[in-house]
Amino acid sequence: MRSNTAYGVVIDAPHGSVTVDVGMRNFTLGEQHVMRYGTYARRGWRDRLYRDAIKSLVKLGKDLEERKSAATGS
Repeated sequence: MRSNTAYGVVIDAPHGSVTVDVGMRNFTLGEQHVMRYGTYARRGWRDRLYRDAIKSLVKLGKDLEERKSAATGS
């Protein structure tokens, strides 16, 4: 995790990364600016934001593994 980037907090994984911008209350896959204001609000929104960002990154990894195994299995 890198918190001193120009984009926000970047969480890295072997298969990609996700950028979390607390000011925009949203996240995006990859290391880039978050372009849309998110819908996270109320108590606990920051925890949900990071949880959803990590879930999205994990899902990306699983999707890439499935594609990789499908391509080698064909």
